[in-house]
Amino acid sequence: MSSPISFAGIASGIDTNALLNAQLASMRQTRIVPKEEKVTELENANQAFDELKALLETFRAEALEFSTLAGGSLTKTGISSDENSVLVTTTNSAQAGSYTISSITSIAKNHTFSFNETFSSTGAVVNSGMNDGAPAADRTISIGIGTVKSLSIEMTSSTCWVSF
Repeated sequence: MSSPISFAGIASGIDTNALLNAQLASMRQTRIVPKEEKVTELENANQAFDELKALLETFRAEALEFSTLAGGSLTKTGISSDENSVLVTTTNSAQAGSYTISSITSIAKNHTFSFNETFSSTGAVVNSGMNDGAPAADRTISIGIGTVKSLSIEMTSSTCWVSF
């Protein structure tokens, strides 16, 4: 089929096709173009969010590797410049900071008591020659097993092995 022949405006001198096209273009300009611009703006925002998501995923992966250093959960550490004098231990609940010990007046030493005596029973007296008048701190034996259990016995000249 062929297209119809049109002689718009021949009688009036007004080009109605041009007027209609101008009207449609004006309506398109006021209704459709702003919506197309909004779609473009939203597509750009979507692209920015996709880039942010990718960066956050990369950050998450890096942070996950960091949180499992040394084969376990992230831990705090302490450093001593002289571990013979000061030993440092920490827990995850330790407050972050830097601490200085400026002077050490004395270093604790482990005490060892040994003897070559044998005892016939647990009721035997440990040391009948003990000075009961000596300060209690000088006559006290403390035995500890970590933080679970500890035992302190104030020795006298009549303390037996069964006391332990």
